[in-house]
Amino acid sequence: MRTRSIDYLLLVLVYVIVISLPYFSSLSSNDTKIVSVIFQVLFGMGILAYLGPRLDKPRLSFRALPLFLFAFLNMAVIAIQGIDIQTDYMTLVQAGFLSLGTVFAEELLFRQLFATFFDKGKRWTNLFLSSLLFALPHAISFLGSPSLGGLLSIGYTFVLGLVLWIVYESGFGFLGSFLLHLLFNLLMGDVFAYLGGVNSGLAFYLVNLIGGLLVVVYGLFVYWKPKKL
Repeated sequence: MRTRSIDYLLLVLVYVIVISLPYFSSLSSNDTKIVSVIFQVLFGMGILAYLGPRLDKPRLSFRALPLFLFAFLNMAVIAIQGIDIQTDYMTLVQAGFLSLGTVFAEELLFRQLFATFFDKGKRWTNLFLSSLLFALPHAISFLGSPSLGGLLSIGYTFVLGLVLWIVYESGFGFLGSFLLHLLFNLLMGDVFAYLGGVNSGLAFYLVNLIGGLLVVVYGLFVYWKPKKL
């Protein structure tokens, strides 16, 4: 008999296959990304139909609130590098909508549905396992085209997964992890690029390394000593 964990892992595998299929087509790079996000939205809607009304009710957790600073690290980088708008407004809007679809599917799968299938697991095991699975799609992309940047992306995605799970379990629930994930994608990527941010240089590496480390250490402390609100 298959266990619930195997069922979930099979679902993650299906998700990875679904989002990867458009990249084997002859579509242009931009169209490939759009089709992939559409597939993710459809996948997310399927998960939502499965969950029904069982989405958890969020509550404000002041102890976990500082973790949202993780999404604003590159705004500090911009303050140092200076603003130099390099792209058009509609490109930013399109990127925002694409990010919305991606975050919708990933938060349902890697946070909400994971919590549903692993509700009786050990807390620390759930923290690291959910983060590893969240980084899996990036790891598969890395295997297809190995690079130092791809390797760093896997590590950064794993760290983001840790923060998102801590936010999720600290009281914010799906809505909290969804909001943080969306802010992270937009501010650390799309808005940062729109404002002319450069993913290199001393300021970029120091702010992300030191700031990210502080956020993660604080998050692990919050997770280690949970408190009732």
